[in-house]
Amino acid sequence: MKTENGILRRVLSWLPEILSAAGILILLAFGIRGYLFASPCRVETDCRGLDISVEQMKAWEEQEKGGYNGILDMAGWRTEKQQTVTAVSTGRSKVSGIVAVYGSASLVYPAKILSGDYVLPYAEGGGRAAGSGTVVSGSAGNGMTGSGTAGNGAVGSSAVDDGVAEDSKEAGAAAVLKKDALETGASGGTPALSWHMPACILSGELSDALFGSTDTSGELVRIDGELLAVAGVIDEEGVFLLRRADSGQIEYAAFRMSRRYQAEEKARQRVGASY
Repeated sequence: MKTENGILRRVLSWLPEILSAAGILILLAFGIRGYLFASPCRVETDCRGLDISVEQMKAWEEQEKGGYNGILDMAGWRTEKQQTVTAVSTGRSKVSGIVAVYGSASLVYPAKILSGDYVLPYAEGGGRAAGSGTVVSGSAGNGMTGSGTAGNGAVGSSAVDDGVAEDSKEAGAAAVLKKDALETGASGGTPALSWHMPACILSGELSDALFGSTDTSGELVRIDGELLAVAGVIDEEGVFLLRRADSGQIEYAAFRMSRRYQAEEKARQRVGASY
């Protein structure tokens, strides 16, 4: 009897430690479950050689509305040949990498925003904010027509008259657009793109090389005769520019999944569904 009482006393003395260990295990189990089943994540897939197009991704978006298969958002992109990018306001030029993006630009480079926003508006009557949840109007501002021509006579698409670039017109367009962006921006001075002109996102290094600053949202750059409005600048190493891809092939795709559990498998299945 004394032996049994001694064992019982030892067990009771260990009870706090046992309960504490059990509590830790329960919390750990809930934490792992939450991490796997209630934690969104980004999954990237290599699509080179799979013949996946922007049109295919548009079909995916229709099929995945509401996150039925756990896919909340997606983006596809390809790397294009390097081109010379010129800042309209400063005249500085820099050879830059070009990345054509369809979908949420924030999924392509999930980097910190230095100025502006992750916005690559669509040309067809409006725009969609990628990664910010902001809807960007496609209406023209300050007399800007849907083709990108400013009402003050500054040409906002290519600023080319009979094949000759007119820098004064480009500078005028830049001033009008930047003023419009600041006036229509959200609180805090963040510019809102409210015109049909194509937008781009610059890496911090490219923005600094062209403008001497990373606070350059609302500025204009020119690539091969086309004007692009700077929607934002991101804190990412390298000299590159993100622009919208309306068509063509993609090389990589990224998906924002609703949970981590089997996220990579679901992303691979989605990409494989294009066969």
